[in-house]
Amino acid sequence: MVVRHRLSCLAALLAALIVTPVLAQTVVSSCQTLSTTGASYRLTNDVSSSGTCFEIRGDGITLDLDGHTVTFDTAAGGGSRGVFVRGADNVTVRNGRIVQHSGCQGDSLCAGDAAVRASASFDTLIQGLEITVQGYDSFGIFLAAASSSCNTSAVTRIDGNTIHHNGTHLSSRDGFSSE
Repeated sequence: MVVRHRLSCLAALLAALIVTPVLAQTVVSSCQTLSTTGASYRLTNDVSSSGTCFEIRGDGITLDLDGHTVTFDTAAGGGSRGVFVRGADNVTVRNGRIVQHSGCQGDSLCAGDAAVRASASFDTLIQGLEITVQGYDSFGIFLAAASSSCNTSAVTRIDGNTIHHNGTHLSSRDGFSSE
């Protein structure tokens, strides 16, 4: 009886291991679009971009900055993001620094920049980031709903982040905004 019980427990464990796929972490070393559903990405070095650095377009993606720095909008063109979660659900962005380029300091050309922007995305986790924005009317974290009837902020978790705003005009007291 005990042997039969142990065998059934072992069979259940093996079935769980077979049914539950374990995706390996994909290392990234440059700014890019991340679109593989369910993938886990780990940044291996500091990166920078003249515009938006990472655009996430696949559901279930995790982007672990692994303590590295993402610098965005080095061209000071405005409307750029460090990480842009666009229409993807169940996304996690964590563990690193996202910095708006110092050329944006007090500059209205960088208006509308956001270190992290989630648009039409649900069940997002933004965790353990140190964010610095410097441009006029720039945001640390910006959440935008798919339509006026959706409330993205109700399903987005923002946990353990620090936002520094060094600009001359702050659109929201906390560097955070939601449409």
